[in-house]
Order: sequence, then C-alpha cells, then structure tokens
Amino acid sequence: MSIHIVWVGVVLVYILRNTESFPNGAPIDSCYNFRPGHGGVAVDGSEKNDSKTVFSLSATSESGAFDVVLKAVHGDRPFKGFLIKAIPDKYSPSKWANPKIPIGKWKINRDARRLDCFRGESNVVTHIDNDPKLEANFIWVPPKYLKGKTGNVTFVATVVEHFAQYWTGVATDLMNVP
Repeated sequence: MSIHIVWVGVVLVYILRNTESFPNGAPIDSCYNFRPGHGGVAVDGSEKNDSKTVFSLSATSESGAFDVVLKAVHGDRPFKGFLIKAIPDKYSPSKWANPKIPIGKWKINRDARRLDCFRGESNVVTHIDNDPKLEANFIWVPPKYLKGKTGNVTFVATVVEHFAQYWTGVATDLMNVP
C-alpha cells in the first residue's frame, strides 16, 4: 500500500468526522462555544428586525418558573436542532453573575434532552432528533439560591435550520426573576 493511499484515507476520515451531524442532540462539547458540533455557516440571529427574523425565543413567568418557547417565524423554514440556556445578567447578584455559565434547570418533554454544562445539572436543553420543527416548548426553573432574591436572566438559543446553516444569539429580552 502506498503512502499516498494512506494519506487519502486519513484525510477522508478527518473530513467525515468533522462533518458529522448530531441528530440526537448537541454533544457536551457544545457547552463551551454554544454551536453545533457539525460545523456549518453561523448566522447572527440576535437582530430583532421583523423582515430578517427567522426564529424567535420567548419566555413568560407567572409562578416563578418560566415557559420558554422557540418558534420558526415562517412556516416554510422549520428548524432541525437547537441549544437553549438561561444566562444571568452580569449586573445581577454576585453569586450568579458569570454570564457564560448557564443557570437553573430545564423541565423537558419527550422531544428534548438536557445537558449538564459546566458542572451544572440539566442547565441546557437540546433536541433529540433532526426532524423539522416549527415550535419547541420547555419550562425553566430558577436555581434555589435565588429564592427571595431578584435578578435578571436572558434565554439564549442556537438554532440549526439545516446541516449547513445555524443561527446564533437568538434571545429573549432581559427577564426579571422574581
């Protein structure tokens, strides 16, 4: 076997590994950069311009927990995957002021699974399949150490439209945690 054939094989394995999709949800490595592990083109989803918005993330709270909804704004552009986290506002009480570390816990339905990021427990939610979706709903519960205190969080999502394109920074407005 020539060295050329061996190198071609090594390159093919590398290419295939780096183009692998994750139909069962984002890998734990996604905790660090909050991007899908399969590559693709990142589009800034943080702009809230009606003509450019493709995906929206909203949250409401009545009893301390938050109902969080990820939606495809246009029915002809569903999403196939997602990562969602709640991050604290940097000006919130110092105990939870690291805006890079997701906080709280997610209650999920059968269409999602949780990730334990940065030694947290169930603090990120992701998809379980790559079927097209128009909406995904979850419940987020603030951490117990916030009982009786107030702070602010933002829910942030990375949304995979298709294998080669995903949207980053899809977020809610700053939400008050009572």
